[in-house]
Amino acid sequence: MRIRLLPVLLLFILASIPVFPAVRTIDDARKAIASGDEPGARAILQTILRSGGDSPGRAGVLALLISLEHLVGPRIALLEEYVRRYPREKDWRGMVKELAWLHLASGKYADAALLLTRLVAVPEERESALLGLVRIAIAQEHWDQAERSCTALEREYPDGVFRPTVLACQARIHLARGRNKEASLAWHAIIEKFGRSDEAPGAWLALGEMAATAKDIRLAQDYLTKLVRAFPASMEAGLARSRLRLLAVENPRTSNLRVWEVQLAVYHAKSQAEAFVAKLRAAGYLSFVQQETVGGRIQYSVRMGYFRTREDAAQVLAGMQHKGYEGFIRTRTVTVTEDVLGRE
Repeated sequence: MRIRLLPVLLLFILASIPVFPAVRTIDDARKAIASGDEPGARAILQTILRSGGDSPGRAGVLALLISLEHLVGPRIALLEEYVRRYPREKDWRGMVKELAWLHLASGKYADAALLLTRLVAVPEERESALLGLVRIAIAQEHWDQAERSCTALEREYPDGVFRPTVLACQARIHLARGRNKEASLAWHAIIEKFGRSDEAPGAWLALGEMAATAKDIRLAQDYLTKLVRAFPASMEAGLARSRLRLLAVENPRTSNLRVWEVQLAVYHAKSQAEAFVAKLRAAGYLSFVQQETVGGRIQYSVRMGYFRTREDAAQVLAGMQHKGYEGFIRTRTVTVTEDVLGRE
């Protein structure tokens, strides 16, 4: 009888032993990623980080988790931890660069500048770091500092990989300081030497706006038409189409037209709105101040437009949001010439 009870007793004892989950590793996370289970991989990596302390493999776990994080806020937090803890890791420079650009895009210029200043001392990263500092100085309208950094880039990297962007920055600095001829030369250099670069649409647009401001309507139309033909899907082409519709034309007859605009900000002080418009124009964006009365009080909104369709406005708004600006689309009725109504 006792012998028969022994197996039953053993089974009872085995069933009473708690089952501990298997220890998960970074390889398990990689397998989950390979199978398309990113949420599962993220959960594994977060568990490893919580339980692993500051183990030798923690940097790799953190780097893999960063690669899976698509939300800007959590990604910045992970990047900040990596940059702070692991300056000796081979991926550290890349993490610093990404963190700096994220700070720059979100307007955290002081944080971005601190990171880029560290990279300026690294020969392999100096060119891109200097360019980042130029962009920060332009955004903050620190023109002396922007010009010094641009001069350093010109001297040290005359044929650098960021040459088109350096020329665009130089043009914006010239414009901000009233040196229109020098700005025009810089924009033309981009078109002539780097006609398919990311800076080329902005160069065409800036030249068109400069010509329109100088009342050279035919030249402005020529620049803007070339932009639309060369880069039809770009945000700048959307702005150019709207600008072409509103340029002065030979036929003076007018009509009312419903248009769309992208509104970026509202101020109660006209000087603040004009300062924001100046900043946008220095960065190459067409914008203007619209005065309106709301609740019996005058306010000044900063807008981009006009746009003939809501789709054109939405395209430009998406481009501005990608560059870190906020805004929304609004519509109103304006008086335009008959030619504007009929031309694309």
